[in-house]
Amino acid sequence: MKIFKRFLDLIFPRHCIVCGRENPDGEFKYLCEECADKPFITQVERCKRCAEIVSLPCGVCAKCASDELYFEKSLVVCEYADAGRSLVLELKYHGGVYVADDMARLLGRVKNFREYFMDAVLVPAPLHSKRMRKRAYNQSEVLCGAVAKLYPELNLRVENLLLRKKFTPTQTALSKNERIENVRGAFAVKGGLNISKNAKIIVADDVMTSGATLNECAKTLRRAGFENVSAFAFARRS
Repeated sequence: MKIFKRFLDLIFPRHCIVCGRENPDGEFKYLCEECADKPFITQVERCKRCAEIVSLPCGVCAKCASDELYFEKSLVVCEYADAGRSLVLELKYHGGVYVADDMARLLGRVKNFREYFMDAVLVPAPLHSKRMRKRAYNQSEVLCGAVAKLYPELNLRVENLLLRKKFTPTQTALSKNERIENVRGAFAVKGGLNISKNAKIIVADDVMTSGATLNECAKTLRRAGFENVSAFAFARRS
């Protein structure tokens, strides 16, 4: 098997998506160890609720204490910087579904991630049909699938429980309040899925900035009767 992999690397070389190093060795396929060890993945103290970086351990930080959040807690892998940003961009805009496995492996470096994910139903933040036709895949669903596949012992399910009923502009250039208004009422719960209302639900996205998208997803699920809703994003834009 190793000989075959080396042969494939010779014919179809892999490259680190950050520095371009050819056929990186180690834990990751498309990320060399030097780039994987940069500060973007350093474990820092984060608010348990909104995953924002904080200086001291806390339950709820000052930034989100007054926010109406519909997810109980959130977890992120890294900052949206360095390799974290490169991985997200490769997956989201460059057809790089192949980097999802490396993103899932990076999740393994997060403290207590197994407890957070155990026995959960992963619900990807949905794309509108227009954007889905253009991209041909939902990057959040691809990431969820990679996590479920890499950690079978966690007994994860990936369910497209939500649909996006309203086409919305990209959130990138919007303020926090504009982001909230942009996704207000954008989602609906699909019918016909046999999922218990007290199941452990984790809504998932590739990037979390203000948390507006994940919060609107969680709000939609809670209004449909789901009682246990948390959030997950690969990268946090602080």
